[in-house]
Amino acid sequence: MKDPGSDIILCHGHSSSILKELWKKIQRKHGQCEPDELIRIFYTWITTNIRYDVDKYRVLVDSDTSEIIRSTKLDDHCFAIEALTSQKALCTGFTDLLYHMCRYSGITCIKVDGHVKGCGYLPGDKFNINQPNHQWIAVYVGQEWKLVDPTWDSGYFSRRTGLFVSHATSRYLFTSPKVFIGDHLPLETRWQLLEENIIDLNTFENQPKFGSIFHLYQFTCSIKEAVTIVSTGSTYSIQVGCDSAKFRLTVNSLFVIVRELASDLLVADLTSLTFDEAFNTAQVNLTPSFPSTFLVELYLCGTTGREHVISSLLIVQSSIIRCPLIHKIYSNHDILSDLSISPIRPRDSSLFVLAVKSITGLDLKVFVYRITNRRMIPIRGLIQNCYPERKLMFNIPEDGVYKFVIYGRDLDLSGSYNKLYTSINFIERCG
Repeated sequence: MKDPGSDIILCHGHSSSILKELWKKIQRKHGQCEPDELIRIFYTWITTNIRYDVDKYRVLVDSDTSEIIRSTKLDDHCFAIEALTSQKALCTGFTDLLYHMCRYSGITCIKVDGHVKGCGYLPGDKFNINQPNHQWIAVYVGQEWKLVDPTWDSGYFSRRTGLFVSHATSRYLFTSPKVFIGDHLPLETRWQLLEENIIDLNTFENQPKFGSIFHLYQFTCSIKEAVTIVSTGSTYSIQVGCDSAKFRLTVNSLFVIVRELASDLLVADLTSLTFDEAFNTAQVNLTPSFPSTFLVELYLCGTTGREHVISSLLIVQSSIIRCPLIHKIYSNHDILSDLSISPIRPRDSSLFVLAVKSITGLDLKVFVYRITNRRMIPIRGLIQNCYPERKLMFNIPEDGVYKFVIYGRDLDLSGSYNKLYTSINFIERCG
């Protein structure tokens, strides 16, 4: 369908006429329809003819998009007309265009701001309560409010290519609120449209990332938290069940992907799958042998392709350190005798000392990083040299996962530093 606004200059003075012309053409083509069917027609046209503006998204990805989202509250047609003339838009353009099509048809609707677990999100990521990162629509049809998100039904980002793939669907058209809340949290609680089990931001953040089919097809899963911390050598198990007769969990239908975040490499050898066909359940067992952070994703092979079921983050640590006890962490390298960590003073809950000893006379460098939200934040400290020991005193701002990295070179300062030791540990401060 040719864009009816392609020859019109983007201008507030012409915006209403351009949008109304599109509305009239769609009305003439489809005739009189019930409100829900009319919304479906508008929705299909928008998700088919408007592409997601990837270039603008990449410019804004590290910015505060909340002001852009809030500005669409103004009834000036700006985002809708821009989407129509360029055939590209961010979420604000998709929602603004559908909003005006509904309004011209006399359908009550409202733009809803909130947080979504979309592209780039990892389980455990935190949201700024005052900065929404997405916008969708609530429409009033059939004597009830219903939720729609044309942006999410216009396509998806390909992990393999990093490009946006246009692929119109209707998964987020009139979606059940119980399904919608899995990855959409409105700023205003009332737009969850839930009669019970209202979700707050903390609960939303701490839940795993659910695929749209999880609630739609009555999946159950033993994972309750977005992030799980285990020690090396232990087995981490996930039980999955499906109460719907539409899917059978078999070796050919369910598979798991485990990806190390630091390297972005698959580590398939860490997992095993067992199935109980009588109860339509499956169990995933993971036995990580080295400390790192892994993204664990479960998928179902359906008739329409690969369907995401659930994702969670697995942090594998070398040990758990609880002060004021001193725990020894022995290195696999012969040139290091031991490594220990303890609070400098039991009454000081945040000041720690990391001590490393070398038995072969090396110049050592010690680094500490806080692992949070896919990033490693360096923790600065005061270094003391007391051969053969090197001490690093540093402050722990909060309980959490910390990475220790040790480099060494000859005492004559010749050559470059080589990595000798790495460990990931969960540190709990003194209570």
